[in-house]
Amino acid sequence: MLLGATTKAQQFKLGIYLMRYTELAFTGPATFFKAPYRPLTEPWQAEVGLLGLPYDFAVGYRPGARFAPNALREASGRYAPGPEGWFDLETETYRLQGVHLVDAGDVDPAQLEYHETFRRITEAARALRAGRGTARPLQPLIELTGGRLLFEAEAEATDWRHTEPYTFRELTYRLRGVGPDAGATFRIWVKNEHHAVWRDSAVIATSPDIIALLDAESLRPLTTLGDVTPGRRVIAFAMKAMDSQWHTPAGLALLGPRHFGLDFDYVPFDRAATA
Repeated sequence: MLLGATTKAQQFKLGIYLMRYTELAFTGPATFFKAPYRPLTEPWQAEVGLLGLPYDFAVGYRPGARFAPNALREASGRYAPGPEGWFDLETETYRLQGVHLVDAGDVDPAQLEYHETFRRITEAARALRAGRGTARPLQPLIELTGGRLLFEAEAEATDWRHTEPYTFRELTYRLRGVGPDAGATFRIWVKNEHHAVWRDSAVIATSPDIIALLDAESLRPLTTLGDVTPGRRVIAFAMKAMDSQWHTPAGLALLGPRHFGLDFDYVPFDRAATA
């Protein structure tokens, strides 16, 4: 029964109306069951969210599972969308009436990483996804890692000194604060990685702690290879080095600010004044 249509003639007329005034199954973007596409970079609410996992790295001679999510999207689009519910191939009926379902896109797999790295990436990604669209989007990540949001800003310029990666690339980001950090200026000194952060004239974070710049909208980490372009809004995040050995005298000698020629000692981000 379709939206109260009680006779076959009424159902036929309603079907004609749906074909004329709604998107047909084979038109538009391919999504699971023609459900609305709501990427994880945006806030969304639904009873069911479907994620694709295009992954077959462990397969030696017959790869192809990486194409499965999009193949399923296309296959499910062969069936006309009903006014309510989702089409069940086995019963050939529409089920789950009233259930809000979304296609949340694909998980981006890390192909060549070790198990522990997979675990950490999964936990961090889950934490970020749980916070998107909320007033404090990094709060789940902060709770997971014990880190801190250093500031929100808009990139103004990048002062390049060396551009060769891994060995000589050196640069400084200049940023202006926005939102709660409006009126402040920020600098981040980079030697392949982020090593020192200034708020106005005060140092607020240094290596060996982990310092990351995230895109303010998607929360994706930005590389030091030109991602931080003028006008881009960013969030600076810091967390403790994952191995406590980096905070010993020997560790600081290898990765602290003075190792890179800076004239100050290690500044813990959780003790420095950030306002």
